[in-house]
Amino acid sequence: MLQDRHILVERDQTVASIVLEHPRCARVFVERGVDFCCRGAMSLADACAARGLDEDTLLGELEAAIAAEPPGNAGHDPRALSNLQLISHIVDQHHVYLRKTLPLVELLAGRVADAHAQRQPSLNALHAAVQQTRLLIERHLEREEAVLFPLLVSGRRARERVRRELAWMQAEHFQVGDALLELRTLSDRFATPPWACTTYRALMAELEMMERDTFEHVHLENNVLASRFVPGPADGIRHAVKG
Repeated sequence: MLQDRHILVERDQTVASIVLEHPRCARVFVERGVDFCCRGAMSLADACAARGLDEDTLLGELEAAIAAEPPGNAGHDPRALSNLQLISHIVDQHHVYLRKTLPLVELLAGRVADAHAQRQPSLNALHAAVQQTRLLIERHLEREEAVLFPLLVSGRRARERVRRELAWMQAEHFQVGDALLELRTLSDRFATPPWACTTYRALMAELEMMERDTFEHVHLENNVLASRFVPGPADGIRHAVKG
């Protein structure tokens, strides 16, 4: 039984705090459909109930992920970064990645739809969804870089404006999450049929990597950056917009 051994993860921990302490757990949550980004303030027990997951099974998977991490390979803790350092990391690692990847994914989706939509009509819908996701995310990145991030590092405490901008950011994060879910659904969880060509396989691989990177990206913005400006509960996480 789990109660009889050392517990690395507690049932009443928020899912965001679990990922902050153990980044490798993010992959488990993604695979199980647990939202640790926009709904990171939810406890592990509540997340299991919401998704219909067995708590003991998920706990075991999380602890296996933690145990598999080599000593000294935990990576940097984003909570130790200053506001400027954290924002620079988000822009350099995640914004730059998305600006390079989104055009590639749209190109691949178009080519796959042209080649195979007659055999698999859902590829046309996937291409259209990729186009809409690109528009949504690129617009979002532009406003963060032009308005929100300069406001957060300016040193001025225009509290109401900060609150509004963070509420906007988190509301759009829900839209991004919905868009990613649609891509996952339309792609059949990034599966490739036996007849898939190299371009088809490349598209699925890029979509899956983009999903994972975007979850990590939104997690940093919601559960590390925003929590510094919006007071919340003991774990320092509060969402200005709920959904």
